[in-house]
Amino acid sequence: MKFSKFYATEAFTDKDMERASELIKSNLEKRLGVELYQQYGVNKFKNSEGIGQGIRYFIGDTDQAIRFNFNNNEISSVDIWDKNSDSVSPRVRLETEGESVIKILPQIIQLIQNPSLKETIEVIDSQLDEQPEVIKKNMNVKSISNEVQIIDDKEDQKKLDQIEYADPDVVFDDMKKLLKLVITRKRNSIIISGLAGVGKSFTVEETLKESGLVKGRDFEIIKGKSTSYALYQSLFENRDKLIVYDDCDSILKNKDAINMLKAALDTNKERVISWKSKSTFNPDPLETIEIKKLIQKGKLPDHFDFRGRIIFITNIYYKNIDDALLSRSFVIDVTLKAKDVLLRIETILDNIMRDVPEATYDIKKQVLDYFKYLVKNNQLKKPMSIRTFIAGVVIRLSGDENWKRLVRRYA
Repeated sequence: MKFSKFYATEAFTDKDMERASELIKSNLEKRLGVELYQQYGVNKFKNSEGIGQGIRYFIGDTDQAIRFNFNNNEISSVDIWDKNSDSVSPRVRLETEGESVIKILPQIIQLIQNPSLKETIEVIDSQLDEQPEVIKKNMNVKSISNEVQIIDDKEDQKKLDQIEYADPDVVFDDMKKLLKLVITRKRNSIIISGLAGVGKSFTVEETLKESGLVKGRDFEIIKGKSTSYALYQSLFENRDKLIVYDDCDSILKNKDAINMLKAALDTNKERVISWKSKSTFNPDPLETIEIKKLIQKGKLPDHFDFRGRIIFITNIYYKNIDDALLSRSFVIDVTLKAKDVLLRIETILDNIMRDVPEATYDIKKQVLDYFKYLVKNNQLKKPMSIRTFIAGVVIRLSGDENWKRLVRRYA
């Protein structure tokens, strides 16, 4: 399968590989009637056939797996693991021999159902007419052995060197210090960007409470998608408070919203925000009692002074946020590798799932140690986060004797 649709440069990227594999995955799921679950990242390996890389998927609720291997700009082979085997190595490899992977899906499905199959099979043309073309062809199927995973320490270190912070204690300690400067009005805003589920929201709320602020009286938390007018309304209703916009990424992409935020976060003493529409009114010629009545009817003044502060918690990479907002705010990027996320979880282990009595420290420590094992052995299927850890604890609390397999596959 060529990658002309997926790459614009001479070399394709890991993202291109994943996009191509996702298309094949979707087709396979329909034909097999089960879901496929991707192993996190690009699978780099060495086995009896040499060195390679590919995208690996687990098949349904089993340890059976399939991997699409890439060479140059095409899928060169497909590896398949037997569901009844605990072997690290795949059972068989199918060489694509230049054929479209979509075209040879029937062969792939036969190998999934019987990984030892080495017969002539019918390859059905992908143009599914009423009478599809049937081609008899011997496909090359090989046995695979001695597979080991390749950990690219140099590449990992190269990426890590590009990150300003890597130590989670440093990241979150700095975050608290900057938050307190916003809380004490030394700065109007802070933007906290980075990975989802690593504890950004938890740290913000913890710091606000430690500083003696009370929700509803001193600060408000607004979550989810927000229109420009809803932003204007929230700024007006909380014009004297500290507002936390948590995962409201839409307001950081909308031009009208950005212009409002620029006014709200200006360094001038008077920060006037305005919105002219049928839903707003000019408050200047009106008495206070008249203004209150209009607000009670759902109307808003078309301009007001904003005296509050704003905390943005976002998954958007900070370099993709408007420069004018960045220049008006403290900015901290929470970018952590999986092992750093685990260090962060260990630091706050006592505070995680405090409202679940059965989630004892010993239970949480068991799950944490297992995630450390998965990360160390490159077996983690998705980005590590606090949410992933909590899902693992929930599975552990189910009492299932196979909780580790369930955590590895589904947490």
